[in-house]
Amino acid sequence: MHYLKEKCKEEKDLYKPYDLKRSFAPLTSKVNNGSKSAQNPKASLRDAAFTCIATLTQYKPAVYAAYQKNSFANAVVIPDLPLYAPSMDGREINYPIVDFAEEFREMQKAQEGERIMVAEVSPDGKVYKRPNLHKGNYPNAPSDRNLNAVSLVAAIAEWYKQNLEQGKRAEHIKAVLESLEGRPLYVVSYEFARQERFSHHLISLALEHNIPKLQKAVWRSQIYGVDRPDDPKRQLFNLAFTHFLQLYSSTDFKNFIAYRAEYPAEFSQLFKKYFMDAENLSPSLVRSARLYGQSLNLAAYKTASKKNEEDQKAGRTGLTTDEYKARILTELESRVLSAKSKTELLSQISITIGRMTGRDFFPEAGEFMEEVLTEKVSLKQAQNLITAFMRLRSVSTPQDSHQDKVDVPPVAESV
Repeated sequence: MHYLKEKCKEEKDLYKPYDLKRSFAPLTSKVNNGSKSAQNPKASLRDAAFTCIATLTQYKPAVYAAYQKNSFANAVVIPDLPLYAPSMDGREINYPIVDFAEEFREMQKAQEGERIMVAEVSPDGKVYKRPNLHKGNYPNAPSDRNLNAVSLVAAIAEWYKQNLEQGKRAEHIKAVLESLEGRPLYVVSYEFARQERFSHHLISLALEHNIPKLQKAVWRSQIYGVDRPDDPKRQLFNLAFTHFLQLYSSTDFKNFIAYRAEYPAEFSQLFKKYFMDAENLSPSLVRSARLYGQSLNLAAYKTASKKNEEDQKAGRTGLTTDEYKARILTELESRVLSAKSKTELLSQISITIGRMTGRDFFPEAGEFMEEVLTEKVSLKQAQNLITAFMRLRSVSTPQDSHQDKVDVPPVAESV
């Protein structure tokens, strides 16, 4: 860096060609353009200096991230923001990339008291874990070390909320957050590189909800047929959840619920917002649908609990309550998805629940059932509403009662 700095001072022509080397330009590699040997690609001296600054500066999001199974590398996010841009009224000049770096530096200062450079050492002194800095060099970095648009926007939104309560820097932070909308975000490492964008819904979602908490809660989802946290199916499930948050489209929602699972209660507000914003359904209808789904989940739990008690009294080695419940919910989902009409949908579910528990739905669920029979709700919307809200746990489980202590499985900790 010092050499390039002095070179820029000495050279009169900053657009003079200069070799880009992998030591300060991670995405470059030698190329053979018809010559006998491969050579470094060239850029202007100015661009080479800017590349070196971007590579070496600590004021950018960084994580020790996985790029393939059991392989990890340091990765960073660099937003494609302009150096300067006129304000809306044209009276001022803003510096978006400078503002981003400045605000990120302030975020890092708030992390200084979190012992991010401290690592745990085994009693025999032979094994130690990587310092918390490897999980992210900024507050509210995701515990699973996934560096992406969602984790960055979520962290800045939480930083905005903290300063909003203190009455400091709020407008500047929000301007930085909004400047990222529609801009490419480059996730760069010496081992991989990719580009991401996000829907405008993500910013409002992050400002209204605690996305870092949702990212942690997703690990408490009970995916049917998956027991291990490193199961590839769980990784795909988590990735589908991230894409849903990032793009907030009906396609991504469909891909997410394609994995049969039971969700933690924190997902309730997320689903409510999606159906109101993306599907344009009224708040009262969505609220009623939530209670309809809660009725189903509670009925499945009570039936499963009763079957488990009967097994214990009879001395049988049967299924656990969770396993019985998963079977019941799977049966209900099959009936939901196989319905050819809205009338058939409601009647099949009502008959099944009545047969299993002898109980009726919550009274507040009546509005949803009435609206489904009108033209306000399509069959597909009704099926999605029931499926999503039916999967939300209505009764706390042992793992829910310890939700604040839950952490994602460690990855590549020992070195």
